[in-house]
Amino acid sequence: MTDKAGFVYYKYSGCYQNDDQRLFDDGPHYNGDEMSSKICFQYCSFSGNIEINRFFATSNKSSCYCGSEEELGSGKYQKRDDSECSLDCSGHLNEKCGALLRASVYEICIGNASDVQQEAEESRNKTFSSSSEVSTTKPSHGLTRTGGDIGTAIGVSTVLVYLLVASLIYIFVLRRPKPSPRRLTESRPHNQHIRHNISVPSMTDISEQTLIIQNETPIYENTDSVNLPSEISETSV
Repeated sequence: MTDKAGFVYYKYSGCYQNDDQRLFDDGPHYNGDEMSSKICFQYCSFSGNIEINRFFATSNKSSCYCGSEEELGSGKYQKRDDSECSLDCSGHLNEKCGALLRASVYEICIGNASDVQQEAEESRNKTFSSSSEVSTTKPSHGLTRTGGDIGTAIGVSTVLVYLLVASLIYIFVLRRPKPSPRRLTESRPHNQHIRHNISVPSMTDISEQTLIIQNETPIYENTDSVNLPSEISETSV
């Protein structure tokens, strides 16, 4: 152990098997409806002798264990992939607290301030990265888009283009000058009112009949009594 006058902190060791051969004997301990690495660390580091409790572990969402097992990683307590410690801690959903028959194990350490900060960052990164859906760091600049976002953006852009084209066509049709209504005039053939066949009643007692055509309209005028044929037909000369 190092100087006890330094800072007491903890760092993440990994995900371990925790079956009937329980990893640590001191436990389980509970804290109501809440559990996290910090809660378990405070219990194990301040409730007992730090020389004994060199490790602590969270398991099955809400359990806390303390101990000093030196066989971590052996055949008895095998180390597992971090993804197997996949259960969210009770009351702290951004952190994993082991799983059924799995324990998230931490080592209790003593060091200076810089060690505390460095180890704390590494511990958080390892713990939170055990879930592929959780990230402890945020990008300082820019925005990363997934394939679904890009597809949505392209779809929205396509719809906007169609709407723009439709609007332009609609405006063009509205602003197009309408043709003025035509004045329909009914024209008659030049000689439509000329009658080529003229029926004349029988005038046997008329002394003389003279046919006068004025403005292409036949007019009869009585003169001396002349017998005329009952019908005058236009003949070609």
